[in-house]
Amino acid sequence: MKRPLSSQMVAVIFLGFVFWRYLQNTYLWWGRHGREAFMAHEMQRYDRYMATPHTSMATLLAAIILVALFVAVYELIVAGVSKLLDNIQRRSITQ
Repeated sequence: MKRPLSSQMVAVIFLGFVFWRYLQNTYLWWGRHGREAFMAHEMQRYDRYMATPHTSMATLLAAIILVALFVAVYELIVAGVSKLLDNIQRRSITQ
């Protein structure tokens, strides 16, 4: 089903806003906890995830799953916004 461009733009703006809030909250959290806490966290993260790399197949599978989830969330948001805009348009026409 073809969705209107306005619904897609609203969905992209919404997802951008959610991602921006996530990044902003992360920056604020680390700003409150200080440089040493951030560096300790990153060193622990490196030791856990980067020092022992995963296989290429596991990384590929994880990437495919994450992209599929992101696309599914995007499509659900577009469908919801499309329905919402359609209902608003119908109400404005009938009034």
